[in-house]
Amino acid sequence: MTKKSVHHSKEEYIGELSDGMRNGLGCIEWAGRYYGDRKDNMRHGQGALSMPDGTVYKGQWRDDIREGKGTLMYPNGSVYEGGWWDNRKHGQRKLTLKSGSKNKRQTPINCYFRVG
Repeated sequence: MTKKSVHHSKEEYIGELSDGMRNGLGCIEWAGRYYGDRKDNMRHGQGALSMPDGTVYKGQWRDDIREGKGTLMYPNGSVYEGGWWDNRKHGQRKLTLKSGSKNKRQTPINCYFRVG
C-alpha cells in the first residue's frame, strides 16, 4: 500500500507501508531526500541520499547505515566509489578528485559522515 505521511519533524514520506511501518520503496524528504528501499522504517537495500550541502550517496544500506558498495559524490565534484562498512569508507575503493586524478586504496580509513 502506498501512502503519504508527514512526521512531526517536518519530514514527508511517500511510499509503501506495511503494518504501519515504512517497508518497500519510498521517498522521504526533509532538508535532504532519500529515495530507495526501506525495511522497518530504516534505509535497507538500494537507495540514494541527497543532503542539503549537495553531497549525494547512491548505494547499499543495511539497518539505516551505509554498508556494502556505494558511490559518494561531493559538492566539489570529487567522487568516492567503493566499499562501506558501519557507515564508514572501507576496503577496496577509488577516489576521483575534481582535477581528474585517481587515488586507489585497499586499507580501511575512518571517515565519518553524519546522516540526517
